[in-house]
Amino acid sequence: MKIVLSLVTSLMVFAIVGCSPGEDASPISVADGWIRPAPPGAVASAGYFTMTNHSASAMQVTSVRSDDFGRVEVHETRMQDGAMQMRAVPALKIAPDTTISLAPGGLHLMLFDPRGDVTELERVRLTLYDGERPIADLDLPVSARNPYE
Repeated sequence: MKIVLSLVTSLMVFAIVGCSPGEDASPISVADGWIRPAPPGAVASAGYFTMTNHSASAMQVTSVRSDDFGRVEVHETRMQDGAMQMRAVPALKIAPDTTISLAPGGLHLMLFDPRGDVTELERVRLTLYDGERPIADLDLPVSARNPYE
């Protein structure tokens, strides 16, 4: 009986250690994400979320990819010369232990060339990259209104 109990305990410890995050676990977490629906035939949509860098070093998002769109870019809306302007951001830098928000009227994703209609009640899968290294996978709902407000 002691041998069986010892074996079961060893297997439980092995299973717990095997399920713990490894060295490759991403220090980036994403929450409250959503994609704005687009009318049929639209060439672009927008995406929003909150992202936290839990590491002790700076991270960056250099690209975003999705099978649902031909191209995805990080954009920033800001006031310039008395007018609101939107421009692409080549790399989104996230300081250590920092949370940033991608929200309407500020930083956000622009999702171009949808490969289908982007309508409510659907989901969009995205992957954030630092260079060629994926750092976060997202599965965001399509919603006419921020579902987290």
